[in-house]
Amino acid sequence: MAQQSGEFIFWIAAFCCAVAQAAILFAVFARRPSIQSATTMPQSSRGAEILWAVIPAVALAALLAATWRAIH
Repeated sequence: MAQQSGEFIFWIAAFCCAVAQAAILFAVFARRPSIQSATTMPQSSRGAEILWAVIPAVALAALLAATWRAIH
């Protein structure tokens, strides 16, 4: 694969990962509507949700850095 096409594919993949991670973080930090129903629903841990969003972001950043070093 030519160097230019490899970099092009890399940046497309990096952009797609960034958009997906932004959507995940937005979903975690967005305000939740209050539920006013008679049924009880289990409450999830906010801290666990944040960890499940931040850990992949850090892993993707490390992968981006390693891939960038490998390309150049």
